[in-house]
Amino acid sequence: ALYSLRWQIEILCKVWKSILISSSVTFKIRSFLYQKEKRRSVNIKPCTL
Repeated sequence: ALYSLRWQIEILCKVWKSILISSSVTFKIRSFLYQKEKRRSVNIKPCTL
């Protein structure tokens, strides 16, 4: 019974780790894209007539 419980805990920890890593990667990608867009918008100069 304890051995089975141990593996259930292992699987649960693996799932949590996977979710946390996925969230972290998603955050980093979004942050990178936001910064890239921010730099791009700063470099755009208004057109003068």
